[in-house]
Amino acid sequence: MYTERNVRTKIPEKIVRKVEKLAARRCDCWLIGSRARGDYEPDSDWDINCICKDPPTDRYYDKIDGNKVAVRFFDINKVSDMTKVVIFGEGVKIVDNLGIEYRLNRDEVVRACISESRKIVSKMSDWLARHSDEFPFKPDLNFGALDYWRNNLVSVNKTCRLALGKVKNGDRTLFIK
Repeated sequence: MYTERNVRTKIPEKIVRKVEKLAARRCDCWLIGSRARGDYEPDSDWDINCICKDPPTDRYYDKIDGNKVAVRFFDINKVSDMTKVVIFGEGVKIVDNLGIEYRLNRDEVVRACISESRKIVSKMSDWLARHSDEFPFKPDLNFGALDYWRNNLVSVNKTCRLALGKVKNGDRTLFIK
């Protein structure tokens, strides 16, 4: 897991500058995902969530110095509970324009995690129902799709465990000043 002290040095400066430019004083932004959790691979994306007043766009994707960067923007008034859990559980703040801080209790985290897991299982079930007759004929395609759904569930599980650990310890989201 990154700490406040070392996270700034691990995020390439060009990525930080680009996110600050995109945030344009109307967003707070957090590094999330495997890079924030510390379980990343060398080719992992830099995933960043920005909570904004008047978001500039839905998403921004680019390659900066060979690094894949994915920035998602959310309207401050429409942030889902699971997005809050992700930010609280694994987020490391890299842009602080609005001073947003999430403190969640155990029930809020559990409800959001159960809801998100149910959505993923429902989507997976729908996919399986639509493609069940193809399984004997396209095993590589189908197992790849099942891996996708499994990876989504594993990611939700990791995030929820981190968030519940922070609730237990009374932690807040990490800030970088």
